[in-house]
Amino acid sequence: MDSRILVVDDAPANIQVLSATLKEKGYQVSVATGGRQALELVSRLRPDLILLDVMMPEMDGFETCRRLKASETTNDIPVIFLTGRAETADIVKGFELGAVDYVAKPFNAHELLARVNTHLTMDRLHRENERLLLSILPAAIAARLKSGEAGIADHFPEASVLFADIVDFTTLSGGMPPEPLVSLLNDLFTQFDELARHHHVEKIKTIGDCYMAVCGVPEKRTDHPTALADMALEMIESLHQFNLTRGTSLRIRIGLNTGPVVAGV
Repeated sequence: MDSRILVVDDAPANIQVLSATLKEKGYQVSVATGGRQALELVSRLRPDLILLDVMMPEMDGFETCRRLKASETTNDIPVIFLTGRAETADIVKGFELGAVDYVAKPFNAHELLARVNTHLTMDRLHRENERLLLSILPAAIAARLKSGEAGIADHFPEASVLFADIVDFTTLSGGMPPEPLVSLLNDLFTQFDELARHHHVEKIKTIGDCYMAVCGVPEKRTDHPTALADMALEMIESLHQFNLTRGTSLRIRIGLNTGPVVAGV
């Protein structure tokens, strides 16, 4: 395992036991002896999970967790409280502050490891789902969907759309095996994706040999026609370099249009 776990505890004996238990299972372990040190380490190391004691000098675990969850850069790190404070009110407070679990001391090593593994797995799956969602939708739209908004349909009075397709692709595809054909399209469209990112253009989708992108949606821009025209010219140059590298003679047609659009999910 290459997951990094930050142990936050001011008791040397607890740190020793926890570090040994976690390292035995292959986890990377970092240690902080207080809340302030933990916040500083989190900003540098970006651990995958935090085991957090409550009763510590200067800044207790509850305040540490509150600050972690208040920051956009750290609020998604799973926090498990590991503490001797096992009153119901403390447990409720821990969950209200955003912790994913609450384990009372003294703890059972097998149980703790099972909980750590479960929350790391859940976090990994969440990040994979997030990555897949963002590969399909713009970040702003994905955030609206996750917040519960349904039936998104926005009107944009001015936006620009680009379509590009490979000339005589049907004839080309008929004479190529599937794997080299898909590899060729993937390599070419990956270059177009880089151009889209460079020009802050939103790639919508590919349909066979057709590439569709839009500018001015979902973020409004006054320079949307210019940005797409610049991208189109660079796509032509990119294809020229692609042909020289791959020994191909592909040609593309590119169409642009500007006007009002409705964009929705």
